[in-house]
Amino acid sequence: MFKFLNSLFKYLLLLALFFQLSFAVFAYPCSCLEEGIDKVNEPIKIVSPGRKKPPGEVSIIINLYSRTLSILFDGKVYKTYPVTIGKRETPTPVGEWLIVNKYQRIDGGPLGSRWMGLNVPWGVYGIHGTNRPWQIGTAASQGCIRLHNEYVEEIFEWVEINTPVKITGPVPEVKIEKILRPGDIGYDVMAVQERLREMGFYASYLNGTYDTVLADAVKELEAQFSLKADGICDENVLKILGLKYYF
Repeated sequence: MFKFLNSLFKYLLLLALFFQLSFAVFAYPCSCLEEGIDKVNEPIKIVSPGRKKPPGEVSIIINLYSRTLSILFDGKVYKTYPVTIGKRETPTPVGEWLIVNKYQRIDGGPLGSRWMGLNVPWGVYGIHGTNRPWQIGTAASQGCIRLHNEYVEEIFEWVEINTPVKITGPVPEVKIEKILRPGDIGYDVMAVQERLREMGFYASYLNGTYDTVLADAVKELEAQFSLKADGICDENVLKILGLKYYF
């Protein structure tokens, strides 16, 4: 009987050691993954069971008036979530953006459990979780979009790099105070993009970036109106666009 109990004890001890080792093997990569995010700064793709991606092309619309985020597949709203938006002093940037990076966050904190960064050229903005769920539905952030962690984790599974994100809401008053050139950024550039789109010269994103696409659109307009096609938005171009300038 003693030998049997002794053998049973050894068996249970080995079993316990095995499962402890197994847990360590599977748990260790998670901590490495988190450390890798901080040090390597690479996007991370996480796949969780129960969050199967619906078919179709994904996009996001954020409405600052209703303080909601809607995720769409093939242009149709699939789900809508309440969000926290930027305060009046630190507004959420209106425009047409792209998701440019994705990170998981195990430590939580102010950014919650997930981060999806936007390509806003004049600051760091993103869609992320929160450790202040009671502020959801209010204007309380530094300009980012906050969701409940369970919701941002769900969206994270469906969103890819370069997913379009359209943010609609009140646009700050625009005052064009200089000649606009390639490399400039801001809402003054976005005003030019919007007007060129209305006139049929521009078909890209309203992202406030004076890139080669915008410069080519300005050149096309200049050529059509017999101006020097240099891609620079000067007084003559602004007059054609019907935009006021103060320089």
